[in-house]
Amino acid sequence: MSDTITEPWEYGFFDSETGPNPIWWYTFGGLIGFETPESAMRTAQKSTWGAPVIVRRRKGSTDWEMNPS
Repeated sequence: MSDTITEPWEYGFFDSETGPNPIWWYTFGGLIGFETPESAMRTAQKSTWGAPVIVRRRKGSTDWEMNPS
């Protein structure tokens, strides 16, 4: 188990039209994970019907949080 406090961030997204559905996070950010919010946004803009919402978590964590930036 990793120390999630010192691990770098990874980013994902969900579609605002479907809400924070863990399946969307898993598909687009859960296993893949993006290294920057910008790379998550580029993919999200091509893959969502509504507005993409960027989320983040520490690598090794299972808990996503809203990206404040």
